[in-house]
Amino acid sequence: VVSYFSIGEAESYRFYWKKDWEKEPPGWYVAENCAWPRNYMVRFWHDGWRDIIYRGAESYLARIIAAGMDGVYLDRIDIYENLLAERPTARQDMIGFVSDLAAKARELKPGFLVIAQNAEDLLVDRSYRRTIDAVAKEELFYSKTSTGSRNTAEDVASSLAYLSHMRWQWKPVFPVEYLQDAGAIAAAYTDVRARGLVPVFPPRALDGTEPTAPVALEKEAGTPEFIKDKCPAGTAW
Repeated sequence: VVSYFSIGEAESYRFYWKKDWEKEPPGWYVAENCAWPRNYMVRFWHDGWRDIIYRGAESYLARIIAAGMDGVYLDRIDIYENLLAERPTARQDMIGFVSDLAAKARELKPGFLVIAQNAEDLLVDRSYRRTIDAVAKEELFYSKTSTGSRNTAEDVASSLAYLSHMRWQWKPVFPVEYLQDAGAIAAAYTDVRARGLVPVFPPRALDGTEPTAPVALEKEAGTPEFIKDKCPAGTAW
């Protein structure tokens, strides 16, 4: 059993969030993500954020392990891309962050799994590949610009080139595709499995609901339609 774990954004509905941060945000706080309300970009290299995430007996990681989880599914690793202007070393800092978190987790629970989501460009780094056990890639083949639409051949090829580094080491690659039609899911499953990848088809909310259930896409957080309708340029990432 693997726990979802956002390390590049803070979430105001988690145990660590303090009400007074809304008026006096901590040093690691950057801005709210319009695409996902109540999610906030963080300066992940900040000591305060590291303390929350994996340092100490009361850290988020410690709670996950105490709950009996076998691993973590790390989200928002790719946030480093949005912080390069402020922090030119952000890319290497994120590799170090994931490495430090993984080392701490395996110290507490040997064999603990670390699955990374997105940021596939980091896979060219050998130490990073050795740190993680698998990688997931959202919208690898579909739904990058509109839900259900096929991504451009150039975008797919670019991501696959990075992801191939994991396959060379016989580590799993999980395309995470947000499709709403049962026929499209079945066809995509056959196509993706033929490529040696392991696809998953969750609802975008990742809440365990039926992915083919009707939803108003322009009201569903995180969808391209929601972002286009609700988010001014530069407020969603």
